[in-house]
Amino acid sequence: MILRQRGVARDPGVAALDTSAALRFLAATGVTAPRLWVATPRRWGATSDAAADAARSWSRGVAVVRAAGRQAVQAAIDTAASAGVEATTEEPTQAGGDPTSGILDGVRLAARFELGLFPDEAVELVLGHSTATDLDARLAAFDRQLAAIPRPRRLVLAAMPEHGPRLSAVLVAAIVHPLVLVELTPSDGALLTLLRSAADEVVEPA
Repeated sequence: MILRQRGVARDPGVAALDTSAALRFLAATGVTAPRLWVATPRRWGATSDAAADAARSWSRGVAVVRAAGRQAVQAAIDTAASAGVEATTEEPTQAGGDPTSGILDGVRLAARFELGLFPDEAVELVLGHSTATDLDARLAAFDRQLAAIPRPRRLVLAAMPEHGPRLSAVLVAAIVHPLVLVELTPSDGALLTLLRSAADEVVEPA
């Protein structure tokens, strides 16, 4: 699968889908009384550290969906309400969820939600591959892990040296693998930070 960031929902349908995904994601962390923060553009000014805001919210057991436009924001709020979940457009100052569950790792949760990863998956991030043979061996090892260990797993391939329309057969095999995410555009610093925050293990070229 191709790695994509969730980004900002500008369409009502996308906002509704993102909200449903956020609530399922939060439930998977064990939060028993979820809440939702619909973060709107006025929160993303130069003085606002959007990543820190989102991490702080997730750490409190409050899911975060970014939406722009009145209809998209309202769709997110309505979707949450239909699930019996309180939603707000202001950053929550109090924790949601189960107060006995402790502090959640907000940085990790925010990164995983943005990248489409689940909170309970074992995520291996591999940065760069010098040869197709190396990548082929990596995919084979990942499949063996899937067969041997009964735990959800995901392999993420980023900072790849190979980009463009002419992709090798092994990279195509990685893209069509249902549990492998492949980043096909040159990785920038912000994306690499997000990926590292989401990963359990990071493998870098020697």
